[in-house]
Amino acid sequence: MKPEQIKRLIQQYLSETLAASEEERLTRVVDDEERDSIGLALTSRLEDTQSRLLGNTIDCRAAETADELLAAHHITLPRDSPEYRRLCVELLKAEQVILRTEIDRWGGKYWEPQSAAYNIVPAATQAEAGGSSKVFSEALRDYFTHYTHRGPRTNEEKKRVFKRFMEALGGDRLLWDITKADCVKFRDAYSQLPRRIPHKYRGKQLAEILADLAATQPDCSRVTKGTVNQALTDLRHFFSWAVKHDYYAGKNPAEGIEYEGVKRQSYEPFTDEDLSRVLSRKEFAEQRGKQPERYWLPLILLYSGARREEIAQLAPTDVRQEQGVWVFDIAPDAEQGKTVKNRTSVRRVPVHSHLIELGLLDYLAVIRKKGAAQLFPLPKKEKGRATVGDAVGKWFGRQLRAAGVTGKKTLHSFRHTVITRLTGVGVPQDMREVLVGHASDTVHGSTYVHRDAIPLPLLQTHMEKLDFKPPLARLFPVLPKRGGLPR
Repeated sequence: MKPEQIKRLIQQYLSETLAASEEERLTRVVDDEERDSIGLALTSRLEDTQSRLLGNTIDCRAAETADELLAAHHITLPRDSPEYRRLCVELLKAEQVILRTEIDRWGGKYWEPQSAAYNIVPAATQAEAGGSSKVFSEALRDYFTHYTHRGPRTNEEKKRVFKRFMEALGGDRLLWDITKADCVKFRDAYSQLPRRIPHKYRGKQLAEILADLAATQPDCSRVTKGTVNQALTDLRHFFSWAVKHDYYAGKNPAEGIEYEGVKRQSYEPFTDEDLSRVLSRKEFAEQRGKQPERYWLPLILLYSGARREEIAQLAPTDVRQEQGVWVFDIAPDAEQGKTVKNRTSVRRVPVHSHLIELGLLDYLAVIRKKGAAQLFPLPKKEKGRATVGDAVGKWFGRQLRAAGVTGKKTLHSFRHTVITRLTGVGVPQDMREVLVGHASDTVHGSTYVHRDAIPLPLLQTHMEKLDFKPPLARLFPVLPKRGGLPR
């Protein structure tokens, strides 16, 4: 611990101790005899601290207080270190301030200025001056509680980044002690990680991994600067939240340290030729009867522009008629484990007529008759915490490669495809934002447009402007057994 870190820790301890003593004093009424007795006891303790400071003596009482303080803030400090001794000495100084102040206050003196090493500052003022006294891990718990709408996968990815950040710091630390230099140190260390973490490094600390790589694989492929910048984006978002909620005082320490000149490669939209190649394959059509989620999920994404998990997590009751329009009702549900990216993701998306022609409502009827809880059942060979979307995404990726589709294209490319096509056929931006669940970047759209009040027939009119019948004309015509109904 640096001297300034120790001083801030002691200041917090001093302020909280005096505040607690004042609360206790407010609950008691003492007579003159008891007041004199309290004064004598406090004076005796004050003289004792003077003797200990003169003799430069650190006894078990100071060490016990130091240990309690370190434990309360999740800080590890060896007892034989110079920093530990400095902490104990500063605690003795703070104890003098506390005792002298208590003597005055029990005597009814609240106006006399203090001339000790520490200024007496109320806890609230201290928080404003130095930020929250929470350590990084405690603030993280509050951060993730604040963003409960996120999916578990998103939070797990961010937690992995924050874990590496703590490892780069050398362990947990008081939030107010984290500086821009610490964030730069994390950036430089994170950029040295391999693109794929070998199994032998699972569970190992960042420093251990980098040391072993330097000794055994100095020329291995490292993570891209784009990946590092994404990690820094997560860190920057956390500190932005911490500043807004008075957990951290001052400027965001993760601001302005990302690698510049890094162009983030976006997913590409599908061309008609891409769609024809992959969706006309016999292997694709056969999934309608074998594993219907592989058949219907891509087609629904093609005709909705929804996010993969928004559709993958739907229940049969989420596909229904409202205002005479069939819709996908995309909304969070804690009991069913359904989440959405943000509040603008909550919406009703009209079911395109071509999906109905292809038999989606027939599939829905069978699923409802079975009493299934989910529109798409989990794969039989579920691995770990894999979702329907995970499984279909991996399978569809293999289909794209087999069909010779090139470029950065995945299931998420359907979203890019739909938004691009809607723009191309003249659907206004505000209507596109409503259909795909994007937040508006204007006051008009974010404040004055009430999306729930927009008539569904109007949204259906815009959605019907999508026309993928030409590339789907070669959709393999052979129906699988049982009329294409799910297993």
